[in-house]
Amino acid sequence: MWSFHTGCIGVSSLLSPKQRINSIREGYVLVRFIYPRASLSGLFLMSYINCRDFLYTMQNATMKITYKTRTEFVVDTIREKILSGEFTAGQPLRQAALAQEMDVSRIPVREALLQLEAEGLVKFQAHKGAIVTELDTAHLDELFEMRAMLEADLLRRSVPRMSAADFDEAETLLAALDQAFADGGSINEWAELNTRFHLFLYQGARRPQTLEIVGNLNKNADRYISMHLLLADGIKKSGGEHKQLIDLCRSGHIDEACSLLKDHIFSARDEIKALLKDGTI
Repeated sequence: MWSFHTGCIGVSSLLSPKQRINSIREGYVLVRFIYPRASLSGLFLMSYINCRDFLYTMQNATMKITYKTRTEFVVDTIREKILSGEFTAGQPLRQAALAQEMDVSRIPVREALLQLEAEGLVKFQAHKGAIVTELDTAHLDELFEMRAMLEADLLRRSVPRMSAADFDEAETLLAALDQAFADGGSINEWAELNTRFHLFLYQGARRPQTLEIVGNLNKNADRYISMHLLLADGIKKSGGEHKQLIDLCRSGHIDEACSLLKDHIFSARDEIKALLKDGTI
């Protein structure tokens, strides 16, 4: 099955074609499908779509192409460099240099930096421009204390409304997260899957505003969480705790599940603080 997404255009085929993108240009993409069972070619010309930032993967002779705007592409790229430590705390983020490196104009770079500022990864200084935010223990304490308080409350409200199918879906999300760890996926992917897993457990609370706040807190905490996963053996610890959390929720042990969730958040905070104290990060 072929799938091709450009946000508003989709093309699918039940055949198993070999794929080749013949040309990509600023305003259009020409895709050619060559079918192994016949000497036929299908041509699809989609004009005036922004196609520079396609991301694609190929597996078992199937290609999936996901379209992203320039701004999304720049956000993901800069976020990955910050979360991985390639861009260090206090480092200036020069818009002209970033635009040249990623072959885009300054406009998507500026938009990306504003979005990353909202996530707490970047801040703007007068007459200096954007820099990577400093890692700060007071900021860490506040983020993780708010997370523990709000997430435990959401979990307590959510679990009684969750079905067996919901818990199966939570297991699926956890398996995807564990697989991303095992495959050495990107830091962005880890952070996204970790947040998706946690937020899924809270959906049943039916508290959309609190859920939105928690989502923003997790985005602001991504940098700290990534450091924990990479440098404090957090991958091994979090996998077991996540599985235990699902088991407690599934069996209806809500108090124990909420206690484990708080311990999970606070132990990560304490280990990150130790890394900050000894200068590891």
